[in-house]
Amino acid sequence: MYIISNINQEEVIMKKHTYHILDGEGYVLLTIVSQNTNRSFDDEAEFSVSPLLPVIAKQYGLDNVFWSE
Repeated sequence: MYIISNINQEEVIMKKHTYHILDGEGYVLLTIVSQNTNRSFDDEAEFSVSPLLPVIAKQYGLDNVFWSE
């Protein structure tokens, strides 16, 4: 976790989120770690991880994959 101070001396907490990409049987295919962000876990997943799921599924020859904490 990083704390960054801006010009107005407000603290912005930045953190990294970790997502495990699973197949339909629950096996972990890969892990994604976000960049430092001030988004919530779910917001970051919606913005950065969810759009990748169809591509990852196709790469593994699957119909779909899922993300989990």
